[in-house]
Amino acid sequence: MKYIIHRKELLESEGVRQKLEKIAAEKVKKIEKLLKGYPKSPLVEIFISKISRDSYRMAVSLKLKSRLVYVDEKGRDPEDILKKAFDKVLTEVKKTRARERKEYYYKRKNRRAEDFTRYAYKLDEYYEEKEREQFEQLLGQLLPHIRNYVLRYMKLYGKGKHLVLDIKDVMDEVMSELYNRYEERPKNPANISAWCYKIAYRTMQKIFADKSEESSGDMDVAKLARKELDVMNERYTVDGDGDYIMFEELDDISYRNYKFSDEIVLNENLEEDAEVLHEIEDREFHDLVADVLEGLPAEQRQVFEHYWLDEMTEEEIAEATGKSKAEIAALIRETGSRIREELEKLH
Repeated sequence: MKYIIHRKELLESEGVRQKLEKIAAEKVKKIEKLLKGYPKSPLVEIFISKISRDSYRMAVSLKLKSRLVYVDEKGRDPEDILKKAFDKVLTEVKKTRARERKEYYYKRKNRRAEDFTRYAYKLDEYYEEKEREQFEQLLGQLLPHIRNYVLRYMKLYGKGKHLVLDIKDVMDEVMSELYNRYEERPKNPANISAWCYKIAYRTMQKIFADKSEESSGDMDVAKLARKELDVMNERYTVDGDGDYIMFEELDDISYRNYKFSDEIVLNENLEEDAEVLHEIEDREFHDLVADVLEGLPAEQRQVFEHYWLDEMTEEEIAEATGKSKAEIAALIRETGSRIREELEKLH
């Protein structure tokens, strides 16, 4: 990432100019880390002006995809002014990235609902004509995240269980159940996704119960699922609107990939939490989030992952898990609070 310092000649000391260059280079590296994977690396511009004989104003500016980030500070110590300005910039970049990702999530979810609405008649046609293979192929295209949900279920509930399970066989059974129960689907295509999660959840419960009565396998089910998830490296692309997106087959990721944990915290307390976040090393923070989630009861973590990874509403999660909306909202709140409490200990 490049930066430019304008009007350095206003600083009379060459030593001060060199120190500002060093500060700018260090801070820009932090911004670059926050924007890793961004479609186009923005130029950081630093503007210096003299407002009196011994005081300065410094502004730091960069243009992100959705908005301009611009902050300024004034004072007598150039080094202190620039550090304070960059601290504000780091906070604003974090907040802006969180908003951009949130906007993208809504856009992606709406696009999926539109896809379902657009091709629901095809699913109906394949089902009525008993073209099961075509039905399952199309459903898999419309719901690529179901496979990752199944893997996460295995990872959450498979700890310590050495069952004879093959991921392909498990997915075949889930898809088979969706096909066999298709007549029970909701009338509104936009609600089919949550219904599919519910069927997948109940199918997984049955598979685990049945397999527990059979002979044990060689590998822990959780390790099997984790091994499959670990081979998925996140890749990014840009759509026609210039939006920063993930390839669909990699929608669902583990929190150890250090990408989305900040949005979990930058939610209800956006202003306050952003101030805390830029004080903490990214890896330290993301490890903390991952550790908190690892320590949750499987059911609570599943609800949280439905909300953040599957982008389901509280109503949809309630429908899928058989809980009340109030219970779901409480679990999401409790987990978010837990993460923030641990975060405060680092600050």
